Amino acid sequence: MLVGCDLFDFQSKTCILTVDYYSKYIDVLPLTSTITTAIVEALKSIFATHGIPTTLRSDNGPQLSSSEFKKFSKELGIDHQTSSPNFQSANGEAERSIKTVKNLWRKSDDKHLSLLNYRNTPLEGIDLSPSQLLMGRRPRNTLPASKEVLTPYMHNSMNVKRHFDREKEEQKFYYDKRRGVKELPSLNDKCAVRMIPLPGFKEWKPGTIVKHSDKPRSYIVKRSDSENNRLYRRNRKHLRTSTTTASKDINRETTSDNFELDNLPNRIETVPKEAKHDNRPDVNKERDEEVKSSDVTTTKSGRRVKKPERLDL
Repeated sequence: MLVGCDLFDFQSKTCILTVDYYSKYIDVLPLTSTITTAIVEALKSIFATHGIPTTLRSDNGPQLSSSEFKKFSKELGIDHQTSSPNFQSANGEAERSIKTVKNLWRKSDDKHLSLLNYRNTPLEGIDLSPSQLLMGRRPRNTLPASKEVLTPYMHNSMNVKRHFDREKEEQKFYYDKRRGVKELPSLNDKCAVRMIPLPGFKEWKPGTIVKHSDKPRSYIVKRSDSENNRLYRRNRKHLRTSTTTASKDINRETTSDNFELDNLPNRIETVPKEAKHDNRPDVNKERDEEVKSSDVTTTKSGRRVKKPERLDL
């Protein structure tokens, strides 16, 4: 049982969303706080209703990567998988569900009823709703329905899974074809790379591959220009191969603040004091006098305004 999880804001309120990867069933709960304790309590409430998942997938938010959340996952026997930093598409199911919930809430006055109607809406290609896939029946809502529709129905889970897998493959095929996506070559350990700039920066930072992460297309990178030996986790998309010499040049470019003027090249010559007082004419002074003596109109910035030449008959 794989469940995706993410936080989002709607109308100045923070909510937590969970989505079941098999049935596309969405649960949303408002949060009074964004600390780890509040998130853990919200997830416990959802898991008490639908059961504890075997795998929980989320991003690398500070609340979801804290020691308290790791302890919570370990106590419930949940395999917590996180996406690569700054790579939201790795948690695409939750991101897409957030977009769906926001579109529903913008068009509805009752948030809970809109979620119920979504859960009762059949999915494309299988004629089964998320509620039917998760609970084996269709809950009653405000729409008129016969008893046969509300009767529990057992579906073939293998056919449903096969349908969703085929649908994902088609989406991937057309996305790769439209965007020209190609599989990037894998990187070896101790390979010199450049990391994509963090938000707000423009310079690609040099680094070295330490090892391949346990997640697909994810690597552990050590910064070459960092003295604290900090390790970073980056997706293959955010890494570019480099050379060892180029990575070492970053240290040569940085200079010490306590340098001496004697170390500067000898080609820098000092200007004698006599040269400052030359006999060259003051161009600005002559230009101002010329403007004053003539009838030329000038703007506040000093630009001349040329009057148009008209035909004098």
